[in-house]
Amino acid sequence: MFQDGDGPSGGCVIVSMLISLALQKPISQHLAMTGSIREDGKVGRAVGGIGKKVAAAVEAGFKDVILPVENKIDFETLSTEVKSKINVHYAENYDDVYKIVFES
Repeated sequence: MFQDGDGPSGGCVIVSMLISLALQKPISQHLAMTGSIREDGKVGRAVGGIGKKVAAAVEAGFKDVILPVENKIDFETLSTEVKSKINVHYAENYDDVYKIVFES
């Protein structure tokens, strides 16, 4: 699982790790994610550095990445080569993240 640092954009990762521990259900080692989580469960605003984060995920061998829905335009501007090497999932709220992480 990919985390981009200790800042708020690691919120999806932190919550998913806590749920994984509570449910005793592992998270796929092929899944990268970034995004903050607001108090109401919404995945926060767009995070910076999507190009570098996605490129690093691809280089590290990740197959899927979860991004805030507000970063859709950032992902779409990446090269076709990078986009073709990873499946992107967009999250508007943590329920979206949960379904990707634990139900797919």
